[in-house]
Amino acid sequence: MLNRYKLILIFISSVILCGQSIYNSVGLGTALNSASAAAAGTGSTGLVPSLSSGLSLENPVTWNKSPFALLSTTVIGERLNLAGGQQNGSTEIGSIQLILPVKGRTAWGFSLNPLTSNVYTAVGPQTTQVIYEDTVKIKNSVDGAGGMNSLKIAYNFPLTATERNAIALEFIFGSSRYAATTELNSLPYVTSRHDSYSGLMVDYYLSSDRFSNKQRPLTLYLSVGFTVKPVRVVSDVYHLYEDKNEDGFYSSTYDFPGLLSEDYTARTVSKDVQKPIKLAVGFNYGIADYWAVQGEFTRKSYNSNLPSALQSFLGSEYLLHRHFSLGVIKFGRSIPREWYDHFHYRIGVFSKALELDGYQDLLSETGVTSGLGWRFGRTGNQLDIAYSVGWRKGPLHSGSETIERLKFQLTLGDIWFVKRRPR
Repeated sequence: MLNRYKLILIFISSVILCGQSIYNSVGLGTALNSASAAAAGTGSTGLVPSLSSGLSLENPVTWNKSPFALLSTTVIGERLNLAGGQQNGSTEIGSIQLILPVKGRTAWGFSLNPLTSNVYTAVGPQTTQVIYEDTVKIKNSVDGAGGMNSLKIAYNFPLTATERNAIALEFIFGSSRYAATTELNSLPYVTSRHDSYSGLMVDYYLSSDRFSNKQRPLTLYLSVGFTVKPVRVVSDVYHLYEDKNEDGFYSSTYDFPGLLSEDYTARTVSKDVQKPIKLAVGFNYGIADYWAVQGEFTRKSYNSNLPSALQSFLGSEYLLHRHFSLGVIKFGRSIPREWYDHFHYRIGVFSKALELDGYQDLLSETGVTSGLGWRFGRTGNQLDIAYSVGWRKGPLHSGSETIERLKFQLTLGDIWFVKRRPR
């Protein structure tokens, strides 16, 4: 077993990494913090309020606090400075959310956001060999793309005079593509695989104002997630083919062989690949008018059982994910007196760690973050921006990676479920 991991580390040290971090190739991909820009301003994953006082887009137990129906989307820009000196970046949609409160008593809505990233490329050095008196230049590479996503449908309702709860169904879906390429005199020969994911979780949320008072309001938050239908992976494997048009995908029109028979393709179904369990706790403590201190801790156990056929060239998978954040936020006034009262101000620190199967050292990241929110209009419209920088290190290579993230979020509000008087 130890010799296997030594060989993996030797291979990693000899490749050129492009297109995101090598840690994206572990298991089913690296977990993403797809929280909205409002939550990212304090380093939170969204359990504690961040959009406005008492309201978080990611936590359905707070949705009844909004007097307006809200539609929100977040765009994430990320720049990664790798340990070897390479840089790359990406821009993508982080989340889309719709919240529909009903007269302040209940609320329901849905959200769509990415869970993991499987985007990576590893290219080995070019070598030269003499085969039957011909000189052949050989280069090997592996790459991946895609990841898992989440569609969450939630409902919020009161429990007691000081507690509220919410329940959510979280549908897991998505797909990834993997390819191992050997170039012989610049002509690629490819073995590829396409994976499709499906699963279902149930998330329960609870908030309590039981220990709160008018001078120092304190709200506690809890979230628990259980797997109802474990992650299932359907894999289509395309055996070695000649990628004549060099597009990285199999095409019966251009590639050889033209029509892959059953001998060249295979489908496997892997059940119970992951059975995630999530636990999150947090607090929001008011220290002065419109000022609050927030803290959050999240723990997610993947309970992975990834078959060797689905593992990447690293042969590992993620076992556990922990996230901690602590932040300070100044909410804008409900009735602004000055121009700066229209803004929310946020700052925070965060730390997260992931356990990898077969490695003693953790993949850890610590960072600082800040954010700003601007309210405009009369129906809860808001524009948020957050910037964070984190330093990540782990067992797969020496040195650290620097990750810069910039998030923009636009939230538009409207009035729904209002009984109109007949004309």
